[in-house]
Amino acid sequence: MARARSAQKVSKKAFPRRTKKVVSTKGINTSPQSRSVGAGKSARRPSGASQAEAERLLGEERLAILQEAAGIGLWEWDVVSRVIDCSPECGRLHGIPIDESVPLTSEEWLEKFYPADRQRANQEAIAALEGRREYCLQYRVVWPDGSLHWLFGKAKVFRDSRGQPIRMLGITMDITERITAEEAHRTTAQRFELFMKHLPAAATIKDLSGRFVYANPKCERLAARPREQWVGRTADEIWPDVLAAQVKEHDRQVIRTGRASTQEYAWQTPGGFRYYQSVHFPIPGADGATALVGGVALDITARKLADQERQTLLA
Repeated sequence: MARARSAQKVSKKAFPRRTKKVVSTKGINTSPQSRSVGAGKSARRPSGASQAEAERLLGEERLAILQEAAGIGLWEWDVVSRVIDCSPECGRLHGIPIDESVPLTSEEWLEKFYPADRQRANQEAIAALEGRREYCLQYRVVWPDGSLHWLFGKAKVFRDSRGQPIRMLGITMDITERITAEEAHRTTAQRFELFMKHLPAAATIKDLSGRFVYANPKCERLAARPREQWVGRTADEIWPDVLAAQVKEHDRQVIRTGRASTQEYAWQTPGGFRYYQSVHFPIPGADGATALVGGVALDITARKLADQERQTLLA
C-alpha cells in the first residue's frame, strides 16, 4: 500500500541506530548565511549531498533530544524478519545498555519485559496483527540496577496490498510515576475505609452546600438508612426538622469561624432515645480555605443516663 510504503520511509529516519558513537554537528555551519549565495569568497559552500547529510544528522539529533525530553521512545517491528529496532530513548526505557547490539529479535525483545507480563504482551501483539484491536499495553520492565519501571506502549500495524501485516510502528513512554501515584491513592483510600469501618463513632463529610459526600457504616444506626442513601442528601432529608436545623446551624458556625465546634444532640432513634456528642470541623481545600465540613458523632447515651441516675440518687 502506498500509505504503508510512505510511512516506512519516514520511520527509517525516525530510528537513528543505538550506538556508542554520538553524532556531532561541530564544524558544520548550518546557519542560513552559510547556505546563501555570496556569503563570502573564502566560504566554501558544501555540496548538495553533504549539506543534505548534515541536515539529516542534525534532524536525528534533534529528534533524539525531543524523545529524551518527553520520555517517549520509538520502536519498529519488522514482522516478516521478526526483528525489532528502537530509538535510543526507547532502549533506555527498557533498560537496554547502550552497548547492547540492536536490532533485537522478537524473542530477545520480549525478554526485556517483566516475566509475568510477557504472555499478555504476546497476546496483545497477536491480536493487533490479526486486526482484532489496536496494540495498547501497560507492562513492567526491570532495569539492570534492579529497579522496576512501568511502561505504556501503543502501536499501529501496517499491511501489504494483500492485507498481510508487514510491520508495526509504536511508541513507548514511562508511566511509573503515574502508576506509583495511583497505587498510593488506592492504599490511602483503603486505609481510610478500614479506619472508618472500625471507628466507634458515626463520621460524615459534607460540602459547603450541606450535602453529604461521605458517611461511614456507623451512620446507619443514626437514621436507620443505608450509608449509600446519605450521599447527596442534606440534613433536612435525614433528620427531623428540629434536629436538622440544629445541625445546619452547627455547620454554618464552623464555616464562619473556620474552627472546630462541639455540641450535644438528643433525638429519638429506631433503637430508642439517644444522646450524641458531635464534633464538627473544617476541612481545607488546596487554597487553605474551608472546602468541606467533617463531623464525628459519639454515642454518649450510657454516660448521660448514668449522670441522670446519679443526680436522682443525690436529690
